[in-house]
Amino acid sequence: MPKYRYKVMTESGAVLRGSESAVSADELRLKLESRGYRVQGIHATGLAALRNKTVSLESFQLFNQEFLALLRAGL
Repeated sequence: MPKYRYKVMTESGAVLRGSESAVSADELRLKLESRGYRVQGIHATGLAALRNKTVSLESFQLFNQEFLALLRAGL
């Protein structure tokens, strides 16, 4: 399960930060709201944060060319 960082506010106004595993950010939001917290933000960490990132074709080609050069050099 992906891990998420969150920032919530309690009924008394105290701000709490933490991290927790959940299937999705929406599920974590519902879980935190059921505890009586007001959710201010939820952000994916680790590999879950990388899922929405993309690499340009030019960057990918450059990486492959340099990687091939390293392999041919015996590294």
